[in-house]
Amino acid sequence: WARTLAAVKRLAGSRHVAVGIRDGGRVHKSGVTLNTLMAIHEFGAPAANIPERAPIRTAFDANVAKYTRQMMDGVSDVLDGRADPDQILEVLGAGMADDIRDGIRARLPPPNKPETIRRKGSDVPLIDTGELLAAIDYEVRLK
Repeated sequence: WARTLAAVKRLAGSRHVAVGIRDGGRVHKSGVTLNTLMAIHEFGAPAANIPERAPIRTAFDANVAKYTRQMMDGVSDVLDGRADPDQILEVLGAGMADDIRDGIRARLPPPNKPETIRRKGSDVPLIDTGELLAAIDYEVRLK
């Protein structure tokens, strides 16, 4: 009982999973940090004629039922002693990062403009060098 109670306390309040760009201070070839670049793509930059594509919100919205189910199953596994809270959050974080990357690879709308395709040599939005895609990660953190 003591082990279960301690696991529930850890799951309930002391840890969370962060998903996104962990090495956000790295500078992209465009001259902005990867965090700034992701924010530009997430929310758009109308003044720079960059449309909103929202890779993080799109992945979350499309998979929120799956994430909820994973957490519910995870809590059950923790209570039954089959899993540790950190294991549950690790699996959730890895899956969320994969979903964001998969969404980007699936070509989030809107499509690139012809001049962007010519400059990049590709018609895949959000993927140029692959650096942003590779930087999407997760981390289980203490609150």
